[in-house]
Parts: sequence; C-alpha cells; structure tokens
Amino acid sequence: MKNLFKNNLQLFLLSDLICQFGAGITLGTLNWLVLDHMGKNELVSLVFGVNVVCGLLISFFSGLIVDRFDKKAVVIWSNVFRIALTLITLLLFLFTGFHYSYVFLLAISNGIGWNIYFPATKALLQSITAKGGNVLKGNSGAEIAMQVGMFSAGAVGGLLYKKLGFNSILIINIVMFIIASLLVKLISVETTAAKTGLKLANLKEDFVNGFKYFRHRSAIFLLGITMFIPFVAAGLINVSLPGYVSTFLHEDSVKFGLITMCYGIGACISGLIIMNLSSKISRKGLVLVGFIIAILCGGLMFVNHSVAVACFINMMFGFCGSGIRIIMYSEVMEKLPPEYIGRAMSIWNVIGMSLQIGCTYVVGKSMDAWGAQYGFLILSSVMTLGFIIYSLSYRMDKKSSSSSTMAG
Repeated sequence: MKNLFKNNLQLFLLSDLICQFGAGITLGTLNWLVLDHMGKNELVSLVFGVNVVCGLLISFFSGLIVDRFDKKAVVIWSNVFRIALTLITLLLFLFTGFHYSYVFLLAISNGIGWNIYFPATKALLQSITAKGGNVLKGNSGAEIAMQVGMFSAGAVGGLLYKKLGFNSILIINIVMFIIASLLVKLISVETTAAKTGLKLANLKEDFVNGFKYFRHRSAIFLLGITMFIPFVAAGLINVSLPGYVSTFLHEDSVKFGLITMCYGIGACISGLIIMNLSSKISRKGLVLVGFIIAILCGGLMFVNHSVAVACFINMMFGFCGSGIRIIMYSEVMEKLPPEYIGRAMSIWNVIGMSLQIGCTYVVGKSMDAWGAQYGFLILSSVMTLGFIIYSLSYRMDKKSSSSSTMAG
C-alpha cells in the first residue's frame, strides 16, 4: 500500500478509475431517467446535446487553462466543479422531486467539468511518463483504468437505479469525485510552470499560437481529429442504446446496464493486449482494422434482436474504440511538444464535439422517426469518416517524411 502512494502513475490511474466510475453511473442512468419520465429519444439527445454544447464552449478556454496553470490543480478544480453542480441537482430532486429541467445541470456539469478534466489529465499523464516512462504503457494503463471505472459503473448502474433510485447514484458520484481529487493531490510530479494571469490579450495570443503550430503540420492535425472520432462514436452509443434496449430489444434497465458494461470490458481487454499487438502488427494496421470492425458492428446492431449478440457487439465497439484511442494518444504525445498539448487537445475537442452535436441531433430525430436501430447506422458512418481521415493523415505524414529525407 505504501508503494502505491509513492508511485505517481499508479496514483493517477486509481484516481482516474474512481472518477470515471462516479461519472459513469450518473451519465449511464441519466439517459434512462429521462427516457423513463419523458419517453422520447429526442429528449435524450437534447440532454446529451446540452452536454456537448457546454463542452464545446469551454473547450475554447480549457486548453489555455491547462497550458497556463498547474495540471494537478486544474484536474482537482474540474472535479470540485462537478461535485458542486451534482450536489445542487441532488438537493433539488430531494426537496422538489423530479423535473426535466434539473437534468440539464448534470449535463452542464459533465460538459464543462469533463472537458477541462480530460486535457488536464492527458497533460498530467504526459508529465508523469516524461522521465523514463513508456508513453504507450501509460496510455494503455489510463485506458484500462477509465474503462474499468466505466464498465463497473455500467454493471451496477442499472441495478442501483432500479433498487435505490437516481438520488443514491448522485450521492455515490459525489463521494467518488472527492476520493479521486484526494488521490490526485498526492501525486508528486514536475509540471510546466504556471503562467501568471488570465488576461484576454494573453489568452488570445496563446490560442492563435496554437493554431499557428498546425499551419505546416497537417498530418498531426488530422491525426488528432482521428483520435476524437471514437469519442464521437461512444457518445452516439450512449444516446442510441437506451432507446435501442427499451423499444427495439424490449428489455429493462438491468439489461441496459449489462450491455453498457460490455463496452467497458472490450475496452479493458484492448488496453491489456494493445502493447503486444503493436509489437506484431503496425500501428497503422491496428487502427484501420479497428475502424473496419466498428463499421461492420454498427451494421450488425441494425439487424440484431438478441441481448447476447448486442453484448458481444458492444464489447467489440469498446475493443476497437479503445485500441484506436490508445494508439492515437501515444502518437500525439510522442509528436507534440508539452507546451502545446493543452491547446491542441482543445482544438481537436472543439472539432470532435461539433461533429458530435450534429450527429447527436440526427440520431435522436432518426430514432424517433424510423426506429431506435437507425442510431447505429449513423455510428457506422462516423467510423467510416474516421477511417478516411486517418488514411489521409498517414499518407500526408509519409509524404512529409519522404520530402524531409530527400531534402536532407
């Protein structure tokens, strides 16, 4: 136990696991809560859309915040923000009962809090693995921690919702964020020195410099967009799955939790074996195969009527999405200077969430108009886009490398 609290990477991974568990049980059951009370997939999409829009707006500033301030402090304060809004929502539910408008507080909490937390944790992980650390190993561990937190949340979320209710889930969420923040506090690592102040002129200059960095680095820019495509797909799964399970498979919240859990199991398996796979198969091959499998799985979900098959397919979604993210994170961290990582993540996040907003709206409308299974056809289209962007990025990088070699 003493060694655990002396190991920065282990502290980071344990904190992230606990944080993802707290967020996972809330977000997973929030969609079911809305569907339970309101009965419309479009309203589930609307709540998710508020989440994404808030994340999009804060992403213009979150990277600048991460690059200008201590990474540990930013991670902790992002959790404090989520604790505060979750507590307010809990008190409203306790004293006034359910109202649809209250769930938007949780959407705002996650949209803003997570989109500050995410680039801050990636910057902190880069600092932790900078001295003699294996970047791929660190990212694999981070993916495993996140997915163990998420799939364990999926496993118990539906059951907790059915037996104890949503208010109990909010209490667990708050406790998890507090514990995670205390663990981050124990991490001892040198991070980039904080810059003084948050003057508008300085922020504008930093943001412009972030864009200038990509001016002649189109391959890295497209690589980063590819990194966020699995996040867009995961968001579409979250929106599609409650209605799919309820109206297409005709099952309850417990089966929904089971299917949700399978995504995390697949992602966890991917994190465990990705290092061995990358030593036998090229990174390019792994990413392209991952996209192809995910595209095919979306088509299979469209025609499936079995809970067991849905569990397997969702596990494959997790396996492929996680594998793509781990490889993309590692390549970006290897190629991107530490002083630009916050802003770069923000720029890519803005692009990813803009795509997510459009796709989420289309998914909600399509599911209500034609059927819940149509959300997974749109998911296949998004993964096809990722396949195309990554292929283009690889060709541009190869061409750039060849030009450099000839010039040398």
